[in-house]
Amino acid sequence: MFKKKTLSFWQVWNLSFGFFSMIAMCMMPNAPLDVQVVGAAVLIFGAVMLVVMDGAFNVAFQPFRAFVADMRPED
Repeated sequence: MFKKKTLSFWQVWNLSFGFFSMIAMCMMPNAPLDVQVVGAAVLIFGAVMLVVMDGAFNVAFQPFRAFVADMRPED
């Protein structure tokens, strides 16, 4: 169906460096206002997405947890 793409060390490095440089630009006092606004918007969107994903994972996992506990042998 879908082939899992593996990232090289340098691809992961570039992704991490880009993320942290965006945070640094968002916090720089002398950065242009549009960079600060866009950086803050991306950070807020990311935080909201993490909250939504956490809630969705918890909702999806609870029935599985109950099912596994019911299927355990008595001994």
